[in-house]
Amino acid sequence: MSPSKRFTSNIASRLTVLNTLLMALVILVAGLSLIQYACYAVNSRDITGQALVTTLNKSLLVIGLSTFGLGTLLHYLSVRRMTEPIRRLSAAASAFKEGHPLPELPLPEGRDVRILTENFIAMARSITEAQTTRDDLLRDVAHEMRTPLTNINGYLEALEQGVIKGDTVLFTSLLEESRRITRIVELLTELDRWTDGNMPLHLDDVISIDQLVKDTIQSYRRPLDHSFDKVEFSFENSYVRGDADGLRQVIVNLLQNMLAYDTGRILRIQGTTGTVYYRLTFEHTGQWIDPSNKERIFERFYRSDASRSIRTEGAGLGLAITRSIVEAHGGRIGIETSGTDHLFFIDLPLHANN
Repeated sequence: MSPSKRFTSNIASRLTVLNTLLMALVILVAGLSLIQYACYAVNSRDITGQALVTTLNKSLLVIGLSTFGLGTLLHYLSVRRMTEPIRRLSAAASAFKEGHPLPELPLPEGRDVRILTENFIAMARSITEAQTTRDDLLRDVAHEMRTPLTNINGYLEALEQGVIKGDTVLFTSLLEESRRITRIVELLTELDRWTDGNMPLHLDDVISIDQLVKDTIQSYRRPLDHSFDKVEFSFENSYVRGDADGLRQVIVNLLQNMLAYDTGRILRIQGTTGTVYYRLTFEHTGQWIDPSNKERIFERFYRSDASRSIRTEGAGLGLAITRSIVEAHGGRIGIETSGTDHLFFIDLPLHANN
């Protein structure tokens, strides 16, 4: 049974039990009261015959109305107490729908209503975080595109007004700005595909992960040898399930990150087999990363130095794409850093037959 159906069933069961108990209480109080009054009328007031019947009918009416009123009041108070958390939840949902911050909601005592409240709070927080992420993304995209669009518009207006004349240098600059915009759009599209699960993946393929990493490194030997004085790597043989192109892109993105930000000229890459995961580590000395904000480097458009230009440092999306690919494979990615000595690690689930 689904949680919503179970919740509805439990509320209905509680109300049924409450109604039954109150009905039984009304009947019991009315019956006992009538019996006691009948005994009193016969023994103390010596009322018998038709007079007794008339007196008992009047007493039954008074006792019935009194007990019914008392039962109604008790029923109202009980139902109100039972449904108060739901009313608070409904009011909070209405306020949240209108754009107000989620108010503080006390957790009720009942298990089902407590679970409902906890789920609502978690959903509201998730929506708030999604809205914040969306707003941040729109702001970052606008910020990244503003400079190239401003440059293009400025050049085109100058050409239109005859202030400058077109030449090869100018058109090359315009082409570069256009490519910057295209690059941002392509990276955002790719990131959304991995995040939303719309990428055509082959996650059931069995991949020799050590061989894949070796082949990828080999294709980057020239830039690696140019940027590093020493490249050390060792890999244990192992197999994972996943999409070879996606995992290859993970390695490429990390290598490009090392090439862009390295300051120590020594790169160490290692692959080890654990009990559940195959761990890849990339270790080097690079530009400063605040240890307290280290996980933010995997966010969209994040740069530890806000003054860096997209022209020289990329769009700030490579590591975000890397994280999305790794998580799509059921893995995890992270970084350990002292500030300048960085160790990136990737854990990928092992193939069952390792």
